[in-house]
Amino acid sequence: MMSMAVFLLAAVAAASEPVVHSRLTTPPRDFRPEALTADVRTLEDGKVYYLTNNLTFEGTAPGESGLAVASNATVYICIPMGKELTCRGADGRPATPGGAGSAPANTNTVVQTGGGYAFDYPTFNAPAGEATYAWDLDGDGVYETTDRGASFGYAFETPGWHKVGLKVTIGGETAEQPAANLVYVAPTKIYLAKSGKGVFPYDTEENAAKTLAAAQTAALEGSEIDVRGLFTTGFGSIVLNDVTLTGHGWATSEIIVSVATYYGGVTVRDLSIKSPGGNNTKGFNIVRDSVTLSNCWIHGYQHTGRTTPGGIATAGTFVGCRFTDSRNNGGSGIYSFGGTAKVRNSVFTGNYFNANSQDHYGIVYLSGNVQFENNVVYGNYAVAVTAGKASKSAGIYVSSGAPTVRNCVVCGNKKDGTLETGTEANWCFAAGLTPTVEYCNTPDLPDAGPTIQTAIPKFVDPDNTTVANRDFRLQADSPCIDAGLYQVWQKTAVDAAGAARFQGYKPDIGAYEFAKDTPALGIAADKARYYGAQDVTLTASSTNETAMAPGTTYLWTVDGVEQDETSGTLVKYLETGTYQVTATSRQCDYFTAAFELVVHEIPGVDFDSEETAGVGTKTVTFTPRGTGGLTIDDAATYAW
Repeated sequence: MMSMAVFLLAAVAAASEPVVHSRLTTPPRDFRPEALTADVRTLEDGKVYYLTNNLTFEGTAPGESGLAVASNATVYICIPMGKELTCRGADGRPATPGGAGSAPANTNTVVQTGGGYAFDYPTFNAPAGEATYAWDLDGDGVYETTDRGASFGYAFETPGWHKVGLKVTIGGETAEQPAANLVYVAPTKIYLAKSGKGVFPYDTEENAAKTLAAAQTAALEGSEIDVRGLFTTGFGSIVLNDVTLTGHGWATSEIIVSVATYYGGVTVRDLSIKSPGGNNTKGFNIVRDSVTLSNCWIHGYQHTGRTTPGGIATAGTFVGCRFTDSRNNGGSGIYSFGGTAKVRNSVFTGNYFNANSQDHYGIVYLSGNVQFENNVVYGNYAVAVTAGKASKSAGIYVSSGAPTVRNCVVCGNKKDGTLETGTEANWCFAAGLTPTVEYCNTPDLPDAGPTIQTAIPKFVDPDNTTVANRDFRLQADSPCIDAGLYQVWQKTAVDAAGAARFQGYKPDIGAYEFAKDTPALGIAADKARYYGAQDVTLTASSTNETAMAPGTTYLWTVDGVEQDETSGTLVKYLETGTYQVTATSRQCDYFTAAFELVVHEIPGVDFDSEETAGVGTKTVTFTPRGTGGLTIDDAATYAW
């Protein structure tokens, strides 16, 4: 994939002042550059830092620097020309060599690597005179660009590191910064495949990275990592930030990881995320709103003797995901959602809980202001295996806050036994809580309101012994069809199978929308043809009577002018002309029809003639024509 970055290259030289040229020794090619900011106090071994702004670090004691280097570390710092990194002790003096931090290279710029120096600093006093600048933009050691001056923009199109060198000549004296890795262009798409050659920056399938860790080193904000195959992260943790991780379906794209932490700007989609086995593993740990997991299968995670769940999200959005085959042998919950997290069109099934170290309160653990909508929680179970410990619920536990559970099926979850022998227990609320639970299918909700169904939801195959094959699509006679509450996000969303989330006149309850024709709205006029200004009556109609549900209001527009009506009929006085009319049923703000209406002139007859003035005898031809839509054909008779 091709990428391009435009960088401003600048050289700075001032008469009678020292000029510092920084030269970065070439870092390992699979390192990702990291911005050096005022928040960084210790430089870590093997990292590449890039100075984007002038920075000053001050130590806490005379002669010490506020910028420390880890023991026995080798670090790389790129200081573009015109930028300064200043390190000094608390007394304002430069840091001393060997001090607890950086050693001075001159009076105002300090860099030490801890394991050796990464820079040298040739300096000179610039004599008076006009400077000339020669640039090496391809790293070949030849300064081929001499007509760009001290500052100019240059487009680097090829992904990877680009070396840039500079030679400045003033009054016959020359100083140069040899070409070094300065500019990095991340690929638009980074490939991850075991069959790849592992050639940085992994911008083709042939040169794909062999590990996720390697692929991440080539990524910058906005990069996409294309996952092709099954990958193990070394049974450790992965941290994703500002990238998109894209698979090709659960069967062909899988990440095996103990703990996956997602920070801001991350999208993970079409992937299987699996535990490597063993205890105390988490499928996800999400702390930022700008994280989305879409169509991911999270499975096989386990906690033993821990109070924390196997997955925690205090932010982010889960869409069309499946959570299965995970367990917690103590603690509260397997999947915890709180804060501002959103969980939609997802399925929780085949998860298991042992209440052996403390009471258990639910497979799904909700708190904060989480929005839990159009999900299925079915076929999970919990067992109290230690005397005095209890399983309160095998379904949903609301621990605190004000979460919303809407358009969900929560049933078939059993405690104190197997799925066949246990007691159905789908809900548990912390004392004093009354969360919003509405438009759900569930048999045992405390204080259920009028929008709660208790009938069997009638899934296609919810009890398949192979959990991965359980089918939670709705049968044709399911009570969940067209029984949900419309939400704005559903208008353009898809369900857990990728089908339109909104079909029919209301959304369905559950993670899957039953396939049906969306009622089409039409507009009918009270006359086939209108002649002359008059009242026009238009009526909205549908082939499906449910689209015209009682109480529906309508928004009409006539040539852009809006008019609200409490019924599907519009009566409006119109002059002659052509009008563009639309009608929108406010039933879910979904059904819209368009219509072109013409009000003709009143029919009449007229005629055209040639020039009628002349000398002597004048022959004139008269041609009759109709007006107001009247057509004169060959069968017409004429009287003049």
